[in-house]
Amino acid sequence: MTTNQETHQPEPHSAFAEADATSSATAGDGGRWLRAVGAGLLVGVPVSVLLSFAGLLPFYLGPFFFLLFGLAVGAGVFRVARPMRPVWRVSACAAAAAVIFPIFLASLLLENAQLGPHAGKMVAKQVRELPAGMSPRQFRRTVGDRLREQIAAENPGSGLLAYMCWAATSGRCELELPAGAHPASAVYTMSQSPVGWTLRVIVSLILLAGGVLSQVLPLGKPEPRPKENDSGALECAQSRPHP
Repeated sequence: MTTNQETHQPEPHSAFAEADATSSATAGDGGRWLRAVGAGLLVGVPVSVLLSFAGLLPFYLGPFFFLLFGLAVGAGVFRVARPMRPVWRVSACAAAAAVIFPIFLASLLLENAQLGPHAGKMVAKQVRELPAGMSPRQFRRTVGDRLREQIAAENPGSGLLAYMCWAATSGRCELELPAGAHPASAVYTMSQSPVGWTLRVIVSLILLAGGVLSQVLPLGKPEPRPKENDSGALECAQSRPHP
């Protein structure tokens, strides 16, 4: 008696189908990461403007706002990347870094841009007589330009680098005022000492990073699944703690 033996062989296209599905998922995750970082940077545009003003607040209140706005930026990244949970912690940290450093750098650039107008305003208060034919606005602009030129000439680099070196080492500049002004020179001093400015910048970066990471790192954990309690009702795995 002859028996028919059926042999099951793997379909030749199954391996290719799995590879295509994996590559599609990877591409989809990459696109979602880009959208998540873009969402964080979108929130960070107005945040960087506000942080540039907050940095020089009196009594060193600025770092508190870096933490506060860091939470908001991190929440934007988390909201977009949430469907990918759980993700590699390295990926979450890389996405957070791609948001943290541009926002912090933008806040310093804007802080540097405000230096000239602020110096012109403060020096104008020390002047009793303006040069003939020069309006107060022109005088303030001239003072700001001279301050920038002097900082660039006395410190390494230019632009933001020169400003950071000056703020961290001196924070003080004696300016020669335009001819006809009385007095002929004035001193501009930052509201924060060099040590205070340096510590404020370091603490602000740490708090901004902490706020963003506190929202982004939970992406490394699986999405909480609903579970059934004793009464048969569904409740979230991460429910509110009982009092």
